[in-house]
Amino acid sequence: MKKVMIGVVTSGILAFEFVPHLFPHGTASSFMLNSKTVKQQTLESVRTICKKLDIDESNKIEVTVGEGFAAGNLGSTRLPNGAVLSLPLTMYFSTKQDVENSDIIKESYISKHPNLSDKLIPSPNSNKFQIARELVHLKCNDSLLSGIMLPTFYLIGCGGFALCNRLNLRAKSLQILNKALIAFGTICAYHIVNTTITSWQVYRADKIAASIDPTYLSGAVEFMKMNQLWEKAFLSDGISEASIMMLMGYLWFPPTKDRLKRLLDLQRQSDW
Repeated sequence: MKKVMIGVVTSGILAFEFVPHLFPHGTASSFMLNSKTVKQQTLESVRTICKKLDIDESNKIEVTVGEGFAAGNLGSTRLPNGAVLSLPLTMYFSTKQDVENSDIIKESYISKHPNLSDKLIPSPNSNKFQIARELVHLKCNDSLLSGIMLPTFYLIGCGGFALCNRLNLRAKSLQILNKALIAFGTICAYHIVNTTITSWQVYRADKIAASIDPTYLSGAVEFMKMNQLWEKAFLSDGISEASIMMLMGYLWFPPTKDRLKRLLDLQRQSDW
């Protein structure tokens, strides 16, 4: 019975992790927040960058723009249903009015930090870098690799519990303590491994995208500096005022200062 339960739970976790990638279009349409019209210029940029990154079958990538701060992707061009590239609405900000009308940041927060609007207006090079780095994730199937982590560590934890049961500890308190330690150790190990892999994927995507040509590298540096500015203003006193999408965009990635440092090092080493 226990083996059946483990199999059911593992299957459920795998379904949770991979079904969105197998059916990316349906998932995106169901969960996309306030999707916006994608500009023709954006579609052309995606096609151009796909060629630069040697991404085959770029026609299988559906581009969407949603209300948020972070880009994302689902699926793969190698899968039958293709992929979805989700881009943030911030890419379309060109004036303060655009920022204020977007409802991404509450009006009360903008009124307290009137200069924040300028910090959310990207340059064309910054936008190109954002698209490129997300396409690198898509090309390398990073989301699929990350999806393996949770079920793997769940099975490791189950194996630890099974080993604990085999020890036949007489004291029930020792059994509970051992299982608690196994659970805690598994969760910590999952967090460390998953964070390490995610950081490696992000740093790699930054480097590959920034290495396309000098405009992408300058856009990358500008994008990170811009992020640092709004992060500083936002984290100083804006937790309660920020939207959930800003929080998610901030928490998903390694520290911006570390990413910026790597890009500045790349800029110094470059022959451009």
